[in-house]
Amino acid sequence: DVSHNQIGDDGAEALSQLTRLTYLNISSNQINAAGATALSELTGLTILEIGYNKIGPDGAEALAKISGLKTLNVGSNLIGDAGAAALSNLPSLTSLNVASNYQIGDAGVTALSNLPSLTYLNVANNNQIGDSGKRELDKLSKRGIRVLY
Repeated sequence: DVSHNQIGDDGAEALSQLTRLTYLNISSNQINAAGATALSELTGLTILEIGYNKIGPDGAEALAKISGLKTLNVGSNLIGDAGAAALSNLPSLTSLNVASNYQIGDAGVTALSNLPSLTYLNVANNNQIGDSGKRELDKLSKRGIRVLY
């Protein structure tokens, strides 16, 4: 757990050398897309907490290369619909927090609703979600997926 240390992208680059990591909490560290790209080298990660950074959609796309992720927190990262769509390609993801990205809307929710292993989804505080997105979230709830919005 190296959260709240302001390590930035250079610190993320250094951590990317720890190839045996399966868990990493790097929340609140001023990580941008470059840092997320470096962290995407950690292909053994199953749990990644990277909330409260600024990885954006490009960073989300980089993290989507870690195909074994089961739990991912990218809350408060400005990933938008494009980032959500990239994350929808993670086949093993069971728990996803994309809360407080403020730019995720119907298209992002629709993409995330296709995650095959999902059991928990937090999309709270994404004020672009409209009626069609809410219908998708309701469908997920009816399938037994715990949804927060």
